[in-house]
Amino acid sequence: MLLMCIFTFLLFLLAIIWKRNNLTLLEIFSIFLLVSTINQNILDILTGNLKVMKITEHIQMFWASFMNRSFLIPLLSILFIDYLATTKSIFQKISLFIMWTFLITGVEYLSKWVGVIQFVKWSIWYSLIEWGCILFLAACCRKFLFYLYTKGTH
Repeated sequence: MLLMCIFTFLLFLLAIIWKRNNLTLLEIFSIFLLVSTINQNILDILTGNLKVMKITEHIQMFWASFMNRSFLIPLLSILFIDYLATTKSIFQKISLFIMWTFLITGVEYLSKWVGVIQFVKWSIWYSLIEWGCILFLAACCRKFLFYLYTKGTH
């Protein structure tokens, strides 16, 4: 029941982003897939190969981790790109980037506090670098897709 409520909330968030008309549906899905793929690969490397993180073995917490990594973080990244598309000055863009990097790092540490994930040899600096790079790649992906989208109209 809880998972269904979370999934419904995430779909509602996606609908709000799409209705704002700052991003096309292609941009939304491309950024979602990019962030989700990078996120899952990093998690696999960190938990499976390097063993610096551990996902709990409780089935409810596993599904919470799945929803967090597969849906919540990519949707937050899309929301970041949506807000980034409306900002004009470089100062606003940099402050928005820093704020969202800290927000997504906070979501990760909230997952740790709840018990979804356990950090073995992990530092907050690693999280800040990871999410900063992922948000930067998502912004670059949006710029490239916007270039491709407008290239055909000129």
